[in-house]
Amino acid sequence: MHHQKELLQKAFHYLKADVAHTRKNLHDARIRANTRVYENKSVIGGTIVGCVSRLDAIRATNPFAVLVEEASEVLEPLLFSCLCPSTIKFEMIGDHLQLQPSVMQRFDY
Repeated sequence: MHHQKELLQKAFHYLKADVAHTRKNLHDARIRANTRVYENKSVIGGTIVGCVSRLDAIRATNPFAVLVEEASEVLEPLLFSCLCPSTIKFEMIGDHLQLQPSVMQRFDY
């Protein structure tokens, strides 16, 4: 009985490591696929959610310019995450009449 338990534990750890490796390979494959979409593009634009969700792919293409739509509702630190070392121009597009971002909680420093 003890031997079977050890075998099951070893099999479980092997499968767990295999799943982690497969997930990393899938993540890397998705980034490569997204990077191909942006290949040879000097200007990339999208909403903040789109830019952040494809951040690795966007950074891999080294764009000259990044345009972020719906920027009037986004806090600046999140916008800065879209910048790449190659980014020379950063455009924020948004309706200035929209409401400011709402603060859910404040921290005292």
